[in-house]
Amino acid sequence: MGQREGEAPAWIVGEDEHGVTIAVRVTARARRAEIAGEHGDALQVRVPAPPVGGAANEALIAFLAQALGVRRRDISLLSGERSRHKLVRIQGLDGRTVEARILSG
Repeated sequence: MGQREGEAPAWIVGEDEHGVTIAVRVTARARRAEIAGEHGDALQVRVPAPPVGGAANEALIAFLAQALGVRRRDISLLSGERSRHKLVRIQGLDGRTVEARILSG
């Protein structure tokens, strides 16, 4: 995606010993769940669920858990519950691992 060798992508916005925080832009009502590259400084993720009643947020968490090989409870929504732009926390992985699993998927 659009970064220099050795640099973390812009969508990885924070990392500590417990996990990593990523910026995500969600498109609801897509044909299928998929990572669609970058959108500005965010990871673009498409989910088939509608943006009502938290369905798109649940679909995002389920999709990221599967894509990253973690449990759903290891992923939490920090902000953006009612927005396309979200901050998502992933426990138990570091930034390099998240980036590698996203790029390989």
